[in-house]
Amino acid sequence: MKTKEQVDLIAEKEGERWIIEAKGLTSAIGTDFNTCLGQLVKSMKDDNTIYAIAVPNQEKYKRQCGLISDYFRKLVGLHILLVAENEDINVVRPSDSSDYLSGFYHKND
Repeated sequence: MKTKEQVDLIAEKEGERWIIEAKGLTSAIGTDFNTCLGQLVKSMKDDNTIYAIAVPNQEKYKRQCGLISDYFRKLVGLHILLVAENEDINVVRPSDSSDYLSGFYHKND
């Protein structure tokens, strides 16, 4: 499926549909992170889709994610996918505390 604003990944399985914007390693983390988030926000069209940003599971990216308020993440249903070098993915759900992103909370999924 194509959208007017292209997204990095659309995944569908067993009735779930995810739209994901991804950001890799970059030297302009703040700017590129904000661009990634803005692109995802522009693609948000319905409440039957799960929206997420995917970023490297590194402290500098966790800090950027932590700048997004818990209120906003809950309001728009934003998931954060923290992708490790070994391809493990930690999912931060909209209802999870941003303390997880600051390293104060260790989730056991």
